[in-house]
Amino acid sequence: MFSTTLIRKISELEPPVRETILLMEEMERERTRWEESVTKTEFNKLKEIVRELGKSVNELAEAQKRSEERLGRLEKTVQELAEVQKRTEEDQETYARAFSNPPGAGRSGAKCSLRLGKRSLSLSSRPPQEISSSRSGRSLCAYCL
Repeated sequence: MFSTTLIRKISELEPPVRETILLMEEMERERTRWEESVTKTEFNKLKEIVRELGKSVNELAEAQKRSEERLGRLEKTVQELAEVQKRTEEDQETYARAFSNPPGAGRSGAKCSLRLGKRSLSLSSRPPQEISSSRSGRSLCAYCL
């Protein structure tokens, strides 16, 4: 914008010169507005960047989903391992009790047999005198308890 003094000086100029100066001032205002605006090329570049960011976000979301699925499988596996570990510790306790009372320790010629599910360990050829352990569902002879 022009100051009051400048406007008075311009008004004293010849009409063609005055019009030229006013036109130049208008062109400067337009140039300033244009510099502050976004060009079509810049806008298209911005759209492309937003499109690429959208793809990246989708890829990250899919990767996150796959990670969560793997984490779920890992949690399940850890739980299964904990259960197997617990059963192994119970089996170790049972074996320790069975072998702390070897065959014949209580009665002469007694049989000691240990059966854990499908696995079994027999220390004599005579049939065992079994009793069930209600806690584990396993069968042991009376001397192994």
